[in-house]
Amino acid sequence: MFDPAGQIDLDESRPRRGRRRARPIWRNTLWRFAISALVAAVAFFAVLITRGVHESTHTVADPAASASATLSPSTSDGDVSRLAQIAPSVSPSVAASSVTAAGAGAPAPTSTTAKPAGNTSYEDQVVTLVNQERAKAGCKALTVDSRLVTAARGHSQDMATRNYFDHNTPEGVTPWTRITNAGYKFSSAAENIASGQATPASVMDAWMNSAGHRANILNCNLRNIGVGLAYNAKHTPYWTQDFGTPA
Repeated sequence: MFDPAGQIDLDESRPRRGRRRARPIWRNTLWRFAISALVAAVAFFAVLITRGVHESTHTVADPAASASATLSPSTSDGDVSRLAQIAPSVSPSVAASSVTAAGAGAPAPTSTTAKPAGNTSYEDQVVTLVNQERAKAGCKALTVDSRLVTAARGHSQDMATRNYFDHNTPEGVTPWTRITNAGYKFSSAAENIASGQATPASVMDAWMNSAGHRANILNCNLRNIGVGLAYNAKHTPYWTQDFGTPA
């Protein structure tokens, strides 16, 4: 005889085909932990890579360029006290130096052997432009001193011949030694140098737009000037202005 109740019990007691057994709770937790650890590791390595790229592209300031734009006080030999003012590196180049002396002492001999050959026309034009700027500032006009001209031309020629650009020669001969060796005994002196400017107007414009050079040109305590211009083998101009007040 057909028993419906028994059939129901029988059906319920049979395992149903195709039904998956539920995973244990601990196994699900393990998978979640593994996935979280993987995501954290990926994020950590991404941070390291980003930081490495940032550090590799970081720009480091040039110590030489910073130093060149800084005023560097120093004390020279004997009783000469000076403040060397070196302009930032630019092209064309300019540099200024000034000194106040209470006695220059015995100068060291220079090692320059080249004979200076000045461009009188351009040198005279620079003197005229200097005195025009001084007049605007209320300073007296500078007078040309042949000894300062000799010192300025000699330094311009030496820089052009030996391919350097500095107030001091490669052997360390200073502007003050060169000026004294030329026979000019000074109580104060200054020097501007430049390289690359083709005309008197362009070199004066470069000097007047630099604080150190402008200060030398407009120093009302200075009385004399000598300008020297020389060219190297590539026809690059080297300029020197030597200023002084007699002792």
